[in-house]
Amino acid sequence: MQKLLRYLNDGAGHQARAVLAHIQGRMQAHNRDINVARWENCREQGYVLSIFNNEGLSRKQLNIAFYESRNSDTIVAVAWEQCTLNSPNIDISASIIDQNGITNCAEFGAYAVIGDLICDMIKKFN
Repeated sequence: MQKLLRYLNDGAGHQARAVLAHIQGRMQAHNRDINVARWENCREQGYVLSIFNNEGLSRKQLNIAFYESRNSDTIVAVAWEQCTLNSPNIDISASIIDQNGITNCAEFGAYAVIGDLICDMIKKFN
């Protein structure tokens, strides 16, 4: 047995884990190639989803990072397009996010709001 507060704890904040669980529940029937990895931005810990679209002549990749803001406890989701071989991280993504990223925030505890928003972005990506 493990202690309750350490069980299923991979370093991401509890709000990011709740968003991930919400997305997993909503996207079960959705047939997309979606990968998940840890997102580490110094004190902001969460996850990044990468959604691939290999149809046609070009490969497209939508990345959506979500985490709890270290300053306000809001849940932040940042989306941008960038093809990567490995999971995207803040080091390779910062300039691209600054140029053409989409940022959304929801108040503390509103994991379903951000989760639904991310699910909608995934469904619309092509």
